[in-house]
Amino acid sequence: KYARRWDKNVINISSSKLTVNDMKLYVQGGKPVLYYGFSSYQKPGDYHRNHCKVLTGYKNGKFRVNDPLYYSKNDGAGTGGKNMKYDRGAISWVPKSAIQSETNHEAITVK
Repeated sequence: KYARRWDKNVINISSSKLTVNDMKLYVQGGKPVLYYGFSSYQKPGDYHRNHCKVLTGYKNGKFRVNDPLYYSKNDGAGTGGKNMKYDRGAISWVPKSAIQSETNHEAITVK
């Protein structure tokens, strides 16, 4: 609802049945997908997904992930928090399997 204040075309695609293959189809159709994942500030043992990231591309089994945690689009891996499992940089190519293990099936996209 909050995102629709700025863009009426935002739709909630959250579902227990939402898969990374579904998200891939949206991205390949030119529709970015915002999903809940983990932050590079995530402490070991904390499994609450409290950080949004945006999938903006897909190729060769990897998603292009834009992470708003970083100050500059040029910030690379290791420049955010200290959890290197999730400190990938502002824009990174992440294996589909990593997105699968990170997502909790909550996401939005545009019509």
